[in-house]
Amino acid sequence: MMKKLKLTLAILLCGATSLASADEFAAYKLAATQFRALPQPARAASPKAAPLFAILTDSRRFLESRSFAASDMAKLRDMCGTSANLMAAYMLEGTQAAAAAAGKDQQKANAAVIAQATRNTRVFQDELSQLIPFAARCNAHLVPVTEAFIAKLPPEQVNEPRLAGVRQMQQGVFDTVRGTVAMLAHKEMDEAQLVRITRSVAMSAPAYASILPLAMRDQLKSLASTAQGMVTAEQAKLLAQVVQAMQDRKCNQLCMVSGK
Repeated sequence: MMKKLKLTLAILLCGATSLASADEFAAYKLAATQFRALPQPARAASPKAAPLFAILTDSRRFLESRSFAASDMAKLRDMCGTSANLMAAYMLEGTQAAAAAAGKDQQKANAAVIAQATRNTRVFQDELSQLIPFAARCNAHLVPVTEAFIAKLPPEQVNEPRLAGVRQMQQGVFDTVRGTVAMLAHKEMDEAQLVRITRSVAMSAPAYASILPLAMRDQLKSLASTAQGMVTAEQAKLLAQVVQAMQDRKCNQLCMVSGK
């Protein structure tokens, strides 16, 4: 049904690029903990939530102004997961109540959940249009870090739990692109919000493609290509970048986890 669909300040302010520091990961985790302690769903513009939300969606500080090593994988993955969970909380707000109100008919319950989640994209668009891009970019950075980590492992340590993690990652980035196309189709968000989300996914598409099996790339290429004719010109240009990325036929170590 619904998939769920996760340096120091001085260096940052100087605009330098460096390896990620443990302090930055800790700062993100602390902000998330404080944010969750607020009455939920917390609105991004509320006085108590705003400063924390600004931290939790600061791609420049936590992602784009630094590089990541294989040793950062666990903490980066945790940060990406935290972001994804925050995003999912907004998407799923009220869905349990909607399902319960639909009664025992599973088909009606599923439809009610989807309808509620679709409404949530409109109601919480200010939050989602910032959380989704952060999560999208976080996973784009996580892909090469994961590949570097796996490449360093002895063959006997590339075990089923690790391969299952790769498959989960593949499904996650697949759902990110597919979900973005669905948002464009539903048009629940304002144009500026949709463009912000689609731009982050377009930027991330080459990294996503590198981890996806070719069959999954082809599915996303087809979805994005079809959607180009149903969206605004700016959105279509961004989807064209997704299509181009998914046309790549190279299959690296992670892509081959599920086979060519």
